[in-house]
Amino acid sequence: MSLIEKISKLMTNQRKIRNIALVAHIDHGKTTLSDSLLVSAGVLAPSIAGEARALDFLPEEQRRGITMKTANISLLINKDDQEFLINLIDSPGHVDFSGKVARALRIVDGAIVVIDAVEQVMAQTETVIRQCVAEGVKPILFINKVDRLINELKLTPTQIAERIEIIYNNFNALVKKFSKNFNVPKWQSTTRDGSVVFGSALHCWAISIPIAKETKITFDQIVEFYSKNEIEALQQLLPIEKPLIDMIINHLPDPITAQKYRIQNIWKGDLTSAVGKAMINCQAEGEDVPLVFGSTKILMDKHAGLLVLGRIFSGVLKEKTNVILLNEKETKKIQNIYVFMGQDKKRLAQVPAGNTVAIAGLGEITPGETIVSITQKEMLPFEEIKYLATPVVTVAIEPEMLRDLQKLKRVLERFDLEDPNLLIKIDDQSGEILLMGLGELHLETVVNDISELVKCTSSSPLVIFVERLSKPSGEITRDEFGSKVKLLVESKTEDKTPVQSLETGDYSESLSQYQNEIIIKNSIITKFSKEAIENILVGTRNALFSGPISSKPVSGVRVIISDFEVTEGEKFEHTVPLLRNSVWDALRAGEITIQEPFYKIQITTPAMHLGKVTSIINKRKGNIVDVRSDQDLIIISGNLPVAESFNIDQDLRSDTEGRAFWQMSFERYEPISKTRLEEYKQRK
Repeated sequence: MSLIEKISKLMTNQRKIRNIALVAHIDHGKTTLSDSLLVSAGVLAPSIAGEARALDFLPEEQRRGITMKTANISLLINKDDQEFLINLIDSPGHVDFSGKVARALRIVDGAIVVIDAVEQVMAQTETVIRQCVAEGVKPILFINKVDRLINELKLTPTQIAERIEIIYNNFNALVKKFSKNFNVPKWQSTTRDGSVVFGSALHCWAISIPIAKETKITFDQIVEFYSKNEIEALQQLLPIEKPLIDMIINHLPDPITAQKYRIQNIWKGDLTSAVGKAMINCQAEGEDVPLVFGSTKILMDKHAGLLVLGRIFSGVLKEKTNVILLNEKETKKIQNIYVFMGQDKKRLAQVPAGNTVAIAGLGEITPGETIVSITQKEMLPFEEIKYLATPVVTVAIEPEMLRDLQKLKRVLERFDLEDPNLLIKIDDQSGEILLMGLGELHLETVVNDISELVKCTSSSPLVIFVERLSKPSGEITRDEFGSKVKLLVESKTEDKTPVQSLETGDYSESLSQYQNEIIIKNSIITKFSKEAIENILVGTRNALFSGPISSKPVSGVRVIISDFEVTEGEKFEHTVPLLRNSVWDALRAGEITIQEPFYKIQITTPAMHLGKVTSIINKRKGNIVDVRSDQDLIIISGNLPVAESFNIDQDLRSDTEGRAFWQMSFERYEPISKTRLEEYKQRK
């Protein structure tokens, strides 16, 4: 029986499936750890595990040594003479690619959180744990780079044990903290049962307490192996695959177990309905079982064209069948189904619920689309995937050859679909093309990828200021072009109920890049055509994309459109400017202000460089919030204007002799004074 035949057979036994992701702060060792799973499945030779970074396919990933895109692979794993199917996703660790992590978590049930034993819990560690809990994905813990505790910090066996205890206690505290807001089990990891594993992915060894008891191996002996430079002997004694696979199979849920609590977190429909029950039970068999497929990613394949990656939550996905796209309200045909084998893919005729696959034939669709049987056209789609970051940096891009302009625009359409945190703005009058992203690295990577297809040049990065509301606008009425609209604008926060609550039949659209929302009341939806509603949305989106006082994006608002009337028939050229101007009126009434983004920054450095690091932050108008020591390292936490962050990596590397580690992630917006705004303008 071939490998793909074995995988196809295991796909029907949902108790033997584990859909998992590797998540972590940047450079904590996820992709290196994934090599060990590939060794277990016979995909990678043991001699190159730990250094191959086999799931980093892109040349830029191999060059930088970091993961930039999510990589998928299905692995056949043997444990105790039983075969299991592990669908593995290796996700990026850098905050600039956090949107790809959010998408990856929608289609998995468990995640191995990898934490560097030296750096411990960092900014992005906290973010990925929060993302896991929000999606109902069970997190467990792998403490990596224990070799650094031995070789670099020279810790004693007792100190190593204490460090491990600190890390998993902090990990559990974060899981408990974030779980309070979601309907998930009371997850906690402990060394006693093997749900915490520690070791060195680079040196291919790992141990858990159950294995330590079984083998009688102690930290004293591990330290001794390093003192004698007997790493290969340690690998043979404590192969990393054993505790890793034990942890995955024993402590991460199968799809049947996971969907019983996950569905209520990602779908707000009737859980007692036929489709609700089918998803909760991960039901596949039966003629009447509806197909429900959640898409998370679009990628271009040079042979199969556009592929839609996602998860089957109920029913059976079959080739050559018609399906409905709930958000687009379109019927399309599935042509082919593929399972990923790293860079390769294999075709299957049908796949049951509980599995992750890619679909060909649907063309361009929006990631996050819910795809269902043609009998389920009234079903509510899945909840929108929540992204914890917002675009704060922009560059202008243009083709080297003017004749490539139209080709560039077509390429940008594809990137707009593939990248959840990329925003593209094309000025119809000037022709200027702006890319907006999460940071310098994010945009540098996008420009490099685009240049592989169309040779391009880009400007230096600039910060994105936004316009934000100070107070609710109150109801605004505007009458022009023979049409009349009534609406209001308010601040949109997670814990705030809308002034006019969402009612049955109301239309709601989330604009996730800047956390905006548009609500159109049902009385308008029932009165006007689909084209008219789209014109209302276009005008509102235009107003939010370019605000009334500085043409900057509007952030964090909810627009509620309560009434719309026309006297001589609805027209695009009337509706769009009316809605744009009305929203601008409401924003002005809400005393909108220009605000600048701030990063949360965390820097880990040897104590001797503390003065130089604090000097760098102060010179860049940052604030230091906390400084704490950990052995001979200092961890500095603070915040920094995004506009002052450009090229900070060069200063930190130079002034600390390359020994500082840092992470920046979007934290908040703050009003900016006219003086500082003018100062930034002078830099352009």
